[in-house]
Amino acid sequence: MPLPGWSMSKTWTNALVGLRVQQGELDLEARPDVPEWRAAADDPRARIGWTDLLSMTAGLAWNEDYDDPNSDALRMLFGSVDHAAVHACQPVAAVPGTTYCYASGCTNLISRLLRATFADDRAYWAFPRTALFAPLGMRSAVLETDPSGTFVGSSYGFATARDWARFGLLLQDDGMVGERQLLPSDWLARSTRPAPGSDGEFGWHVWLNADPDGDGPRERMWPDLPADLLHLDGHEGQYCAVFPTERIVVVRLGCTKRGGFGLTALLRAVQAACR
Repeated sequence: MPLPGWSMSKTWTNALVGLRVQQGELDLEARPDVPEWRAAADDPRARIGWTDLLSMTAGLAWNEDYDDPNSDALRMLFGSVDHAAVHACQPVAAVPGTTYCYASGCTNLISRLLRATFADDRAYWAFPRTALFAPLGMRSAVLETDPSGTFVGSSYGFATARDWARFGLLLQDDGMVGERQLLPSDWLARSTRPAPGSDGEFGWHVWLNADPDGDGPRERMWPDLPADLLHLDGHEGQYCAVFPTERIVVVRLGCTKRGGFGLTALLRAVQAACR
């Protein structure tokens, strides 16, 4: 049964960007062309780059609080026609590339920028299915759009548990599908570099368990789990965790609105059972 992944969908967006880079249709060194940032020649938002968006260090103000009915995230998801525009119109709060701020609007701005790399919308709307889901055998997977036709890459991904796991295998295998290099060969290495200010917990739209400060006093989020652990996290307790070295993928789909879910206990138990 296809179930919502909520923010697990963000890592699909990471992969879609990687696919366009692999196809030669997207240059991460080029400045994103955002219409809302063209009005003034000295608009500081024009300095925001692709890597800032991917690492959520764009420096724009954002409130992701789902308990605040007037938060930017809820205003975007449930009250806007163009989700990307909500984030693009936010004021500057920090120098790009310096401050981590988790923002679903950032992902949807990426989705709209991806749309602009296609000659027509029909090709864009087919892209997740033909370029990502079909090669992985993810027959149930669907990514929905906002009213303007842009994929809600932050939140509206649906798939069965097995298909979420198939995506996890792509990460486990460093972007390979069989003998085919689906994502750029260095994509996972770049995606798993911790974002500045994220304490080793976030890369390019994927959660990490990396050391936040080398030999410093701070510990990894889960010290007793592998440092190369990757995970996709959904708002209501959906998870896809990937142990690349141990070659384990764990998917948990559920709806845990309050109190959280004991993910670490589950991961430890599965890891122990596989040894």
